[in-house]
Amino acid sequence: MDSIDIVIPWVDGGDLEWRKNKKIYSGEEDYGDNEERFRDWDLLKYWFRGVEKFAPWVNRIHFITCGHLPVWLNVNHPKLHVVNHRDYIPAEYLPTFSSHPIELNMHRIEGLSEKFIYFNDDFYIIDKVSPDDFFLENTPRGTAGFSIPCQVSPEFGSTLLRDYEVINRNFKSREVIRRHFSKFLNFRYGLKRNIQTLLLLPYCTQFFPGFYNSHGPNAFLKSTFHEVWDKEEDLLRVSCSNKFRTPCDLNQYVFLWWQWCKGMVAPQDIRKMFTYLTVLTPDEVIVNTICTQSTPLIAINDTWCEDFEKKKATLHSAFDAILGEKSSFEL
Repeated sequence: MDSIDIVIPWVDGGDLEWRKNKKIYSGEEDYGDNEERFRDWDLLKYWFRGVEKFAPWVNRIHFITCGHLPVWLNVNHPKLHVVNHRDYIPAEYLPTFSSHPIELNMHRIEGLSEKFIYFNDDFYIIDKVSPDDFFLENTPRGTAGFSIPCQVSPEFGSTLLRDYEVINRNFKSREVIRRHFSKFLNFRYGLKRNIQTLLLLPYCTQFFPGFYNSHGPNAFLKSTFHEVWDKEEDLLRVSCSNKFRTPCDLNQYVFLWWQWCKGMVAPQDIRKMFTYLTVLTPDEVIVNTICTQSTPLIAINDTWCEDFEKKKATLHSAFDAILGEKSSFEL
C-alpha cells in the first residue's frame, strides 16, 4: 500500500508573541483582554488519539505551526513531523496570519507523500477509518457535484468565486462533463445531491457555476498542487502574499476541484463518513454523535457561545467516553 500522510495546521491563539506579531501586521489598536477571542477548547489531544486508535495506517502526520507547540505533545514521536511555517512557505510570504498560504504551499513540505489528507484542527476521527475511505487505489475519494456560491457566507463565497474562475479558465465544462459524467452524477451521492447537480447541469454548457464543498477532510495528490502552481503561479503568489485573508484569495478548494475536473475522484457518500456540528449544536446532539460514533468523522466548528466552560466540559466528557486513553503522541 502506498503511504498516506496527514497534514494538519494548528495555531495557538493564546500565544502572546503570536498575538503581538499579529497586532503589528494588522495595525489594530488593541486586541483587548477578552480571552474568549483566544480561548482554547483543548481538544487537539483527542485528534491525535483518534488517529492512533482509528487510523493506525497513517504513515506520517505533518503538524504545521508558526513555532508554538502544545506542552503535552511528544515531538519525538516517529510518525510526527513538526513543520514550522518557515520550513516550507517561501520567506517572501512570511509571516502569515492567513490559512491560505499555509494551504496553498502544502506540496512544499519536506517528505510529504504523494497521497495526503488535509485536516483542519476541528475535524476529529471518532471511529475506524481505512485508507479506502480516502483513496481508492491512487484516486482521491470525494462527493463531487455542482452547487451555487450564494449558499455560503459572502466572504468565503468570494474566495470560492476566485477558485471557480481558475477552474473555468483551465477546463471546458462541457468536455469535463462528457468525459467524467459518472463522477458528478452518481448513485452514491444520494437523491438530494444528484437533484441539485441535475438542476445546475443546463448552466454547465459554457462554464461551471459552482461546486459542492463540505467542511471536512479532503484527500489530495501532491502532484495536483505542482500542476496548479505551474498553470496559475501569478494568482497563487498574490494569495500567498496577503498577510490576512482577503476575498480575492484562492484557497485549497481550487486543488480539489482541479482533481475533479481531471476525473481524479472516486465517488463516495460523504453523509456516511462525516457529520458537521458547531459548538452551538445542542449538547445532547453532540454527545450522542460522538458517543454512538454515528459517523467516523466529525467537525465541531468554533463560534461564540455564552457558557464556554460548561460546553468545554461537555465536549471533553463525550470524547473521553471513546478516546479516554492517552495516546503515544502525548508526553
